[in-house]
This record gives sequence, structure tokens and C-alpha cells, in this order.
Amino acid sequence: MTCSRPSVNEYMMRDNTQTDTGYQRLLSALVNIKSMGPSVTLGVLVTLNVLMAVILRLIGSQMYGFFITVYMWAGLYALFLYSMLRWQRLRGVPLINTQTRLALIVLLTCAIRLPFLWLEEYISLDPLWYTDFGKFMMRGSIPYFEFYFPYPPVFAYLILLIAHISLTVDAFRVLAITLDAGVLLLLWSIARRLSGESHASIVACAYALLPVSVIESGWNGHFEPLANLFLLISIWAMLQQRGVLAGTSLGLAAATKVYPVLLFPMILVSLYSLREKIKFIVSMSGAAIATGLPIVLLYLSESGSSTGGESATRMNPSALINAMIGSLIRLTPETTLITILALSGIVAGAVIVARQPRERRSQQTYMTYQWVCMALGIVFIGCGLIAGVYPFLPPTRTVYWRYPGDIAIIRGVTTISLGIVILRRAAQRVISRARGEVACETLFMLIAALSLLFALLMRDVFYGWYLLWSLPLFLLVRDRRLVLTAVLTLMLLYPSYTYDNFATLNIEGTRIWSDEFETVDGWSTRVLFNGQERPNSSVLATITTDGEIGRLSFNTTAVTNMTQLDETAIEFSRPVTIQLNAQTEFVGRLSADWNPTFGPYAYIELRLLGLYDNGTLFNSTVIFRSGSFTNLTFVRWFYSFALDLNADRTGTVTRILILVYPQRPVMGAYLVDCIYITTSTNEIMPHYIVTIPSLIILTIIPYTLLKRELGGCTDDT
Repeated sequence: MTCSRPSVNEYMMRDNTQTDTGYQRLLSALVNIKSMGPSVTLGVLVTLNVLMAVILRLIGSQMYGFFITVYMWAGLYALFLYSMLRWQRLRGVPLINTQTRLALIVLLTCAIRLPFLWLEEYISLDPLWYTDFGKFMMRGSIPYFEFYFPYPPVFAYLILLIAHISLTVDAFRVLAITLDAGVLLLLWSIARRLSGESHASIVACAYALLPVSVIESGWNGHFEPLANLFLLISIWAMLQQRGVLAGTSLGLAAATKVYPVLLFPMILVSLYSLREKIKFIVSMSGAAIATGLPIVLLYLSESGSSTGGESATRMNPSALINAMIGSLIRLTPETTLITILALSGIVAGAVIVARQPRERRSQQTYMTYQWVCMALGIVFIGCGLIAGVYPFLPPTRTVYWRYPGDIAIIRGVTTISLGIVILRRAAQRVISRARGEVACETLFMLIAALSLLFALLMRDVFYGWYLLWSLPLFLLVRDRRLVLTAVLTLMLLYPSYTYDNFATLNIEGTRIWSDEFETVDGWSTRVLFNGQERPNSSVLATITTDGEIGRLSFNTTAVTNMTQLDETAIEFSRPVTIQLNAQTEFVGRLSADWNPTFGPYAYIELRLLGLYDNGTLFNSTVIFRSGSFTNLTFVRWFYSFALDLNADRTGTVTRILILVYPQRPVMGAYLVDCIYITTSTNEIMPHYIVTIPSLIILTIIPYTLLKRELGGCTDDT
């Protein structure tokens, strides 16, 4: 199939025959850049995309600045894709047609990710956990058995290797950047084999500057590229009907991060001979099992002895299995239905792949492809609905990963709109019984990408880097119009941030009370045993401050009876007078001074005591008994009184009560940066009038240009 795209002059003639609106004049100005040739235009847009990475490094640690920059970047990225397609059309040759140009693209892939090196502000705490895990392994502690390790074993070996070289966050960033270069080369190789150099050039360049990949590798140092590298090797081997290599690579991918295992049935049915299928199953199982054996054998060889220090708390050996399975599927009341639907969709995808004719192209495959496109459009519409209304729902007032309302509206409007575009286009073809041909490989890539998107939906929490599970496979779909629409949609869903400063979100509101722990005046301490005070207890407790951080210290080293410790609580409290209603919210920033991966030294609970205006007592548990604090950074704990108060009820907080429950004979402390009471500001803000239409236009105009550039493309070009 060929792709008949209109020329620049045809664009202008087309516009002259239509009503001369301001929107059309803007499009015409962007399309017909007379002062620039295609090469100059492409170079300028590449430079602007690199500049966006630099800008994000400078202001991305501000949450609101991060969102705005990412959405502006999405628009520039779409313009880059448009200019790249236009360059290839006008020049009539692939952008990457020599080894030198391929090497330059690899260098560009690394260069745009390097500005984030030496950045000490984090939008994900994962790389800090990686360095902690490396420290534990360096002193002889065994993952899963002697400290909490939530990832499959291949990444444990990689952390250990880095620990012997340079155990820093930048080391993980450099590793991720290097792996991204490998992913790009594999994408180029697979696309070239399936569709030729022209499509391979688009795929490679699109991945090189893909903002999601740039941020997650360059800034966060996440290791999705390693799992994707193994997964792409498996797909490359599958296309060549090499069962052993496909199975071994998929086994290593699943032993790096679990999500690639979801493609097991699709790859299996894509191998034609029974012999290759058996090789695939055996080699995958062997590779996955072999990665865990060294850790299990090491544990068994040291069974019965402690590796010293804090590691005396040994974990259940089932932690290894949980890291392999539980990290992907966590059934909760909120996710059970979605998980069942997602797994059903993945199974259906494997059945569809198995039932396709062996011919490379067919009408049957074409119609099946349209149905899968419709499913993708429906998923995007659903994601857009959830993203759009999420910040305005009452449950969001109880969590700390909020995002601003204008960003929600932008996400919802753009994602739903693009989902409708995909759904409408495919539905029209199904209804009209349109005739066409689509390669089996194109259908496979689309179903595989959609399956990994389903895997993301099975998670109980959304993190933006999960989109990297499916993005590389979307790029391999030969339908350029669908691919670029899907990539832009995922870009608009992407922004994800671990933050501890609501002020940068523009949603903090006015503080009506706060304690910054400049002093500890008013705070008192009591040791309780079975709820009664014991002045002569062997448990010691104090509250101090260095002028900035409050330290809630406890010493239980003199306790010899663990039963006594189990019935002990330490109370830190202070009297207050704080008026509250259903719009009142509590925020606290707390941390611990021990390493959480070895289990907590103590649990903590925070309550607010007071009176409703009708005289009824209330006792609100703001932080339920928890040990889930970290020594890596302060965790922001968030609570809304809307859970306790009806809209027409008010009350007064009279005492803040912090309870600490020691768990072992140790010296430890909880650290408190601040606690404060504020008011909810989830309502529509005045500046939304500017941000919402501006950012929507910044994404829609580049998409319109892309759509016009691809106006004559078929589903398989």
C-alpha cells in the first residue's frame, strides 16, 4: 500500500477554497513555513525538544511547573513528528538511511536525557530505594529473605553490580539512558524488518525524543528499559521463529519486571511449529526460574543464621514469589473488576492472534484490526473520564497524589477527544464493511500494546512510567495515524509526580493553624501500659527539636518482656483550639530515623480530639496505626474532615494526640517537619480560564497538522 500525502501547495489551495478563519490561517502559517526548508524546520524542532528537557530540569521540581512544561513539550513533540514526516515526504528518502545517521540518532537519544544528571530533586523516590537496596546487599543481606525487595531478581543482580561500581542515583540514570539506546536500536531493527527504512526512521526518531522515556530514564532512572529490551529481543526472535531465544528473552524480561509475561500466550501462538513452541515454553520457564535460584540457594546456605545488625528480622520466603506476581496483580475491591476485564481482554487478544490466517495480509485481519482499534478508543475514553473527574471526587481528598483541576480537565478533554477519533474511524470502517489489508505483524503489535495497557489498569495506583510498558509496541504498529494519535494520547495521560509540597500545586489554601516545630512548647509525653500511665516505666520517651524538625524519641532497650512491650504505647500530645468544618483538611510531614526495609521499630498513630458544636465528642484518627514511613524523605500524610463531618456540621479540635507503639527493644524516633490545618481548594480556580484553553490548543493544533500530513495513509502505512 502507498501513502498519498498532499503537498504544501495543495494545503494552501485547499485552505483558499474554505472560509478564511483565524484557525485556518494559523494552520497555514505553521504548515507553509516559507522561510525554512524541511531540514531547517526539523533541526529547529529537535533543538526545541532538547531545550524542553533543559527547562524541565530547571523548573520541573515545582509540581505545577512540571505539568505545564510536560504539556507544552507534548505539543512540541507532536510538531517534531509532523516535521519528520514532512521531511521524508518532501525528500522522498528515509531520514535514517545510513549507519552514520543511525549513530547520530543514538547520540541524540543519550544527549536529551543527560541534562538530568546531578539533579538532587526527585519526582519519584524509586532511585533512592535502589541505592538503599544496594547498601543492604553490599553488607551481605539477602533480598526477599532479609530485607524487603519488591522487584524480580534480575534487577537485584543489576543493583549489586552498580553497587560495586558507583552506588548513586546518577549511576541508575546512566544505566537507564544506555538501555534506552539499546531499545531504540531494537525498535529500528524490528521496524526495518517489518516495514522498511522509512517506517524504521519514524519509529527510531519518535522514541529518541519521546518525553515519557526522556523523563523516566534521564531523571527517574527507572529500569523499564531493561525489561523492554528483553521483551523486544523476544519479539524479534518470534518474528524469525526462533523459540529458544524468544523464550529465554521473555523469561529474563519477566524476571526483570513482571508485565512482559502477559505476552506469553500471544508469542506462543505466533510460533508456527510445535517444536518451536515447546522450545519457547521450556526456555522461558528455565530462564525465569534460573534467575531466582542463586538467591534461594544463598538463603538456604545461610539459613538459621542472621546476616547481622538490623537484618535479624527475616522475611517470609514467599516474598520472592510475591515480587514476581504481586507486583503486577493486587486484587482490591476497587481493582478486582478491572483486573478480571483486563485479563479477559489479554486472553481474547491471544485467541485473536491464534485465529489469524498465516497469510501476511488478509481482509479478515483487516476487520479484526478495526475491532481492536475500537477497543483501544474505548480504553482511552475511559482513561480520559477517570483522569478528568478524579481530582474533583471526594476520595481524592484523602490521598496525597493529587493534581490540579485544570490539568484534570485538560487530560480529560484531550484524551477523550483523541479516543473518540480512534473509535469513530474504526467504527466507520466496520459499519461500512470497508475492504483493506493489514499485516498480521501489525495486528500482533497493536494487541500486544493494548494488553500491556490493560496491565497498567490492573494496578491499584497509577504511575506515569507504567506507560513505558506499552509505548514501544505502539510505535511498532505500522498504522502511522493510529500510532501517532495513541502516542500523543498517552503523553497527555502521563504526568506523574511524587511530591511533598502542595503549594506548588496551587491547591494548598490558607493555613488556619500550624506547628513548624520551631519549639516544642505545649507538647507533653506519657508512657502508657494497657492504657494507663506508668511514670516508672523502663520505656523512655522525649520530644525535642533542632528549631526545624521535631524529634519524637523512644528508648525500649531496657525492656526484657516482649509481652510488656506489646501492651505499651507512648503518647505525645498538645492542647489546641482549631475550628473545623467539612472543608477542613489536615496535612503532616513525617519520617522515621531507621531503615524501613527491615521492618518498623514502632508504629505511629495520630488522632485529633475535640467537640462538635452540639457538644458531642469526636475522636478522628488522621493517621491510622502505621509503620509505612521511610527514612529517605518526609512522607506527606493527608486527611480530610469531610469523612467525619456533614456539610452542615462544625466543631473544634482541642487536642492533637500522637501515639507511638514500640515493636522491639531499640532506640528510635519519628521525625516531624510540620503539621498544619488548611482548607480545601478543589473548586475551579480563576487561572483555569487561561491554562485550560491554552494547553488544549497547544496539543490540538500539532495533532491537526499530523492528521493532515497523514491524510492519505492507509491502515498499514
